[in-house]
Amino acid sequence: MIEEFDTADPVVDGLPDDYFRLVVEDYIASGAPHRRGMIGNADSLLVPARDVVEFAVQWLESRFSPPEARSPTP
Repeated sequence: MIEEFDTADPVVDGLPDDYFRLVVEDYIASGAPHRRGMIGNADSLLVPARDVVEFAVQWLESRFSPPEARSPTP
């Protein structure tokens, strides 16, 4: 099952246009697994999708959710 989202509007107000870069930089800085290398002529970064999505949800919630709506951290 695939769900599609309209990304023309920001997820939340106040996010910079390049927020995904910030999420990934923080993910890597946390010591999370990743691989860096070249794909063609592009410097590339490979991260486990499930892990980075879980990290991104927590990253967004910790910055933009009201305290009562945040998921508990493990």
